[in-house]
Amino acid sequence: MSNVVRPFAKRVAAAITGSPRQQIESIRSRRLELIEERKVIDGSRRPLEESQAALGRMLDDISASLDVDLAALTDHRTSRAPELLRPGSDIGNQLNFKFLLALLIASNRAAVRDTLAKCLQSNYDGIGAMTSSDRESKLNAIDAELDDLERREEAIIRETEADGTPLARRSDASPAIVLLRDLAA
Repeated sequence: MSNVVRPFAKRVAAAITGSPRQQIESIRSRRLELIEERKVIDGSRRPLEESQAALGRMLDDISASLDVDLAALTDHRTSRAPELLRPGSDIGNQLNFKFLLALLIASNRAAVRDTLAKCLQSNYDGIGAMTSSDRESKLNAIDAELDDLERREEAIIRETEADGTPLARRSDASPAIVLLRDLAA
């Protein structure tokens, strides 16, 4: 009798929740929505305050790289050009721009920072931002839901295959979930 009740119960459940194909399509549709949402969240900007702090660290790093060997200027035994000038290929001496940038920032860090902060601020006008911790927690929640959807999809496919109705798996289905279901069977 349980063999008769089981298919009937499945048909009743399918009538209530939709056919397995409809369930799979619903799961796949939700999965695509989550993937798009994940892209948006992953590409969101960090808050202006975090960007300004990163700007300060960047300027500090550039200023700290100001390491010039001034001994080359005072040593009569070397014909080496100072760090500021380096010999070029066929065009004579080239300026070492990294050194000049470090010198500029070190000598006038506040003005450089203010100028760059204004540019940074203008990039944030009208755009929402998300803290790193918020981004991480939202991405983890989306990943967990994607994993759950994938497991549900695989369970429905296995169930319909057991009933003799094959359903195609996605080409990008997670091999780990498919293999876990194989091991469990």
